[in-house]
Parts: sequence; C-alpha cells; structure tokens
Amino acid sequence: MPALTASGMYVLTATLMFYLGLGRARYSAAFIASVLFLVAGFPLIAGLFDLLQHQTVAAVSCMAYGVMMQLAVAFGLSIVIEIVGIEVSRQPPFELAYPFKLLLLPRPWRCYSIALHVRS
Repeated sequence: MPALTASGMYVLTATLMFYLGLGRARYSAAFIASVLFLVAGFPLIAGLFDLLQHQTVAAVSCMAYGVMMQLAVAFGLSIVIEIVGIEVSRQPPFELAYPFKLLLLPRPWRCYSIALHVRS
C-alpha cells in the first residue's frame, strides 16, 4: 500500500505539472526514486546482525519481514507502472559541457598541497 501511495502521488504530481506547463509528464528515474524510502534496510541489516550473533529465530523473522516489505514495494510499483504505462528503460547518460568536465578531472597539485600541509 505505501508503494501505491508514493508512486501514485508522483504520477499525479508529474501529470499536474505537465498540464500546468512546468515539465514533462514522465520521468522514469524520479518515479523509481519516489519509492526508495520504502526500502526495508533496517530489518535486513538487523536480521544480518542477529544471524551473526547466532540468534536464528530473530534473524529469520527480521529477514522475512524485510523480504516481504520488498515484495510489497515491487508489487505496488508494478501495479502503478502497468496502470499508468510508464517506460522504465535505461535513460541515456547526461552529457556535461566541456568546462564542467574539466572541473571533474583529477588535479595532482591538490594532493601535493595536502601532503605538504600534513608534513608541516
């Protein structure tokens, strides 16, 4: 149910923005990101820690809860994808302008200046 709500709210917001002239109606990456907060990381990590401490019953219950939550998120997301018809294929990479690419190049003098600062 939370996945239906989160992804459905994204679809409604994106459609409203499209009709108001503020953007495109379908961003597949943003659609997928709308349910990322539903990833059940805590129960899975807690189950792993319980398993490492040889608490098998607690580990199995935490892991089962985490897996069931993931399945519910996937099921809800697939329902919204099927109803709305969102294309979730891989997006082309974003191309940076040349000056921004220069900013991302490694600069060896930066490491050298840090080494001089640490030595002194």
